[in-house]
Formats: sequence, structure tokens, C-alpha cells
Amino acid sequence: ITGISEGGLNDDSIAIADLSATGTASSSTFLRGDNTWAAAGGGKVLQVVGAEEANNLNNPSGYTTFFDLDITPVSASSKFIVNVSSFYMLNPSREILVRCRDSNSTYVGGIREFKNATDSDIKGSFNTTWYMNQSYSTGSATTFIVEVDDNGNTTNVGSGVSTWKSTMVIFEVEV
Repeated sequence: ITGISEGGLNDDSIAIADLSATGTASSSTFLRGDNTWAAAGGGKVLQVVGAEEANNLNNPSGYTTFFDLDITPVSASSKFIVNVSSFYMLNPSREILVRCRDSNSTYVGGIREFKNATDSDIKGSFNTTWYMNQSYSTGSATTFIVEVDDNGNTTNVGSGVSTWKSTMVIFEVEV
């Protein structure tokens, strides 16, 4: 635009029609770099479900449910992000494995491993996140389950103390 004086344009001096863009402008569209009005979408959080518990697993043998939470998808094309935070205690040279699955026994995201390579007990916390890349049907709840295995070692995950709670949060995200 030529001929603009210092101080810029007056309010309402350019109308949508002056933009020569294709498509239809609305409150749910944005103007892309190619001068096209496009629907906004993707990356929007549709819902969040969370819980906290004073849960405790002592020497889990094989993969044992540590935390589970239900969510009912609002969109069949959305994806889920699952986050879990908790505590652990590992004896010397021990490890724990943490994984996440859904109620259909679909394992996703991979296993998180926490190891103690020292000669003394260690206590720590973890905060781990999985991206669930599957699609789920709307209208019926899906349960996401976090499981822990101590791989035959002596471990403790979580806490039975009411002020030391583990948390699980599920985000449904529009993609």
C-alpha cells in the first residue's frame, strides 16, 4: 500500500474485500500466506482428563497396572497424549520399566526405563509422556493403562502417603 503517512492506517480502512483472497472469511478461518481463507484446525486440545492417587506398587512381578484412566473421545480423528508423574525407589543395580497401553491391549509409545547403577538405594521421580497415534471411536470410553515391571528386581513405585500423589493426565488433541 502506497501513500500511507507516518502513524499508519486509520481503523477500518481496509475491508476483507480489499484483500483479494479466495475462499470465505469467518470467525473460524484464517488468511494463509497464499491469500486463501482456510479453516483453522489441528493442534487444538479438545478435552483433558486427569487424576491423582496415592498409589503404590511394591516389587511388581511382570507388567502390573500402576495407573489407569478413562476418556471418551469426542472426535474419531483425534490423537491422545498421556502423561504420568510419580516416584520410585530402586535398590542397588535395579531397574523399572514403565509402559502405556490402551484397553484394546495396543501398546504405544515405547517403554521408559529407569536404572540404578549405584551401590546404594536411590529415590527419585519421573514424568513421562506417550503420544497415542491410534484413532478411537467416539461415544465409548477408552482406558489408558500405565504398567510397571521391575524385571525381577526389588523396587517400589509410587507412594502410599496421601500427600505424595502420582498423577495421570490425558489430552485429546485435534490433528
